[in-house]
Order: sequence, then structure tokens, then C-alpha cells
Amino acid sequence: MNISRTQIAALCRVKTDLECNPGHGITIEQLMRTSGLSETSLRLGFKFCFQITIYEYHRNISMEYAKALLEDGMMVKLVARKLGYRNATNFTRAFQYVFSKPPGLISLKKKRSEK
Repeated sequence: MNISRTQIAALCRVKTDLECNPGHGITIEQLMRTSGLSETSLRLGFKFCFQITIYEYHRNISMEYAKALLEDGMMVKLVARKLGYRNATNFTRAFQYVFSKPPGLISLKKKRSEK
């Protein structure tokens, strides 16, 4: 795949946007506007440059942010809401997919260490 320097710079901007907005739902359309790339160029270019899809990267960044919030003592339900999940079950499923353990264990571990 041939990618120009301009496209690489645009993809790096997209990656930075995702990193700076871990708790926000960012759409492909927003990323297309930010980068100036078509949807196909954006999706394929991101995967080519970073060996991960945009969705996977954003999910991983968001779950790292969620983990930090849980470690700071925020309740699972509030973290789920902060990340835009309509219910904690979907958040728990996504969290467990990334970390292989439910978010409740993170907050429980925090509570135990405070005793």
C-alpha cells in the first residue's frame, strides 16, 4: 500500500485525536473531517500504519481510561456512563474483552487496598 507523507501526517492526527478523547464517542465522519481522508483511505491507512483498526484502537484507549477511573475509585456504573455506554452490562463486556476480568474487580481491589 502506498501512503504519502501527507496521509501519514493525517493518520497521526487521527491517532492523537483518539488518544486525547478516550471517553468520547468519535465517529468515522468526524475523523474523516479531521484527517481530510476518505473513509476507505482512513480505515485502510490506519490499519496499515498502526496494525490495528480504528475501532480496536479507540476501544483500547477508552478501556485504559476506564481502568484509571476505576482505580481512582469511580463506580462501574458511573464509568460506563462517562464513556457513553447506555448500560453497565455493555461496558462490562467491553472491559472484560480487553482486560480479561470484569471492571468490578478493579474497583474492589481499590477498596480493599484502602482498608
